[in-house]
Amino acid sequence: MNQKKTQFRGKLRLILMLLAFVIVGVGFTTMLTNEVTLVYDGESTLYNTTSNTVKDFLAERNIKLVDHIYLSHPVDTAIENGMKLTVRSPKNVIILDNGEEKTIKTGNIQVSQILKEYGYVLKERDYTIPKLTENIKFKDGKDPLIIINRVYEKVVTEVQSIPFEEEIIKTSELLQGEKRVRQEGKDGSKVVKTGITVMNGVEIESHLLEEKIVNKAKNKIVEVGTKANKIQATNNKASSDEIASGYINGRRILKVLTMNASAYDASYESNGSWGPVTAMGTNLRPGVVAVDKTVIPLGSTLYIESMDEWPSYGMASAEDTGGAIKGNKIDLFFQSRQTVMNFGRRNVKVYVLE
Repeated sequence: MNQKKTQFRGKLRLILMLLAFVIVGVGFTTMLTNEVTLVYDGESTLYNTTSNTVKDFLAERNIKLVDHIYLSHPVDTAIENGMKLTVRSPKNVIILDNGEEKTIKTGNIQVSQILKEYGYVLKERDYTIPKLTENIKFKDGKDPLIIINRVYEKVVTEVQSIPFEEEIIKTSELLQGEKRVRQEGKDGSKVVKTGITVMNGVEIESHLLEEKIVNKAKNKIVEVGTKANKIQATNNKASSDEIASGYINGRRILKVLTMNASAYDASYESNGSWGPVTAMGTNLRPGVVAVDKTVIPLGSTLYIESMDEWPSYGMASAEDTGGAIKGNKIDLFFQSRQTVMNFGRRNVKVYVLE
């Protein structure tokens, strides 16, 4: 009887000892387990793990350490209870640098970290879109774009011409309509420094940095006559009685012609490349007319009488010719362009004087 009790007690102690070992083992294992929050490509999951390092934990989760994967902790970091581990798989990102496009893979999302990862260096005035401190965004299945604008300033130095100006001086030494160059004009020069902003090889802005005059311009001085010429001085209108006498302003009338008159001035539109000079080389002025020299010899003194409401032109000198002035046509010079346009065409009587 006592022997049976002894055997029972021995078995009971063995069972209790085994149970104690199990309890201690479970407790020890529980003490070695850490809670880790894994945020993998944006999805957060809580895990219990006995892994010692980040590398072991990732292997436990079958996450491969591929090129350009993002890890919030180095792979040799020891696992701690309550650790939060962020992992992002590499995705395509387009980088447009100075107009050249390149597609890279990265697990980083901040612009500055992506550029650093691939060795992009920004100089003082370079900037990115989005900004360096911003995160790129993946949406609609499109690869995000990072633009790097390369900006610098260059200085251009050049010598520029300073055009001379024309200065008009009136003088009584010359007849009205006559001109004389007292001083020829000469262009000056200046050195101009310009700052030019260049972005991605394209000039986008310029601004003046410095301007220095090397040689001053020398004005052209032109003397313009104010003295009345003989024809103007005697250009009073002849009376009908005077004309009937056969003399005008003391000059005998040689012949009378009925002619078709037009008008012109010294402008290019009116007188072409001749400008203010007549066919005889004299200066255009009031009282000068253009004629067909086969009808009225150049140098002839004339008196021109209106045949309508337009005032008579008066005394004139035939000093000019014209391509369209043929036969019984005459062209009257006026200083005013508006007067020329108002005159148009009309018939006149031309008295050729001795």
